[in-house]
Amino acid sequence: MSRESDLYPAMMDLNRGYFNQDVDVLVSSDPDEVIKTFKEENTPEYIEQTVQEIRRFLSAYGQNDSDLTSAFQRIFAPEVAFYNMKGRTTRQGLEKVIEILSNPSGTP
Repeated sequence: MSRESDLYPAMMDLNRGYFNQDVDVLVSSDPDEVIKTFKEENTPEYIEQTVQEIRRFLSAYGQNDSDLTSAFQRIFAPEVAFYNMKGRTTRQGLEKVIEILSNPSGTP
């Protein structure tokens, strides 16, 4: 039996690999910089996979903001700092990730 997180391996990678408790020491305290670092350190194909997974996640759980946040916390806990970056809601945070990853220059 697979876990829900198995449906989103690239999102799990971004969340646990880049938005963990050591993020401010290893990368930056600025979440947008963390996303840019993820983009720089991964292939274009993996970046596209990440964007597609986020879109699929938003489609599956994004009917309302409360459900989206609950699903994100359930699936990606315990490292959930990623969704609430710079005071953004879960939806705004995920949309910001898509924006940065989709921008050819890496900046929004």
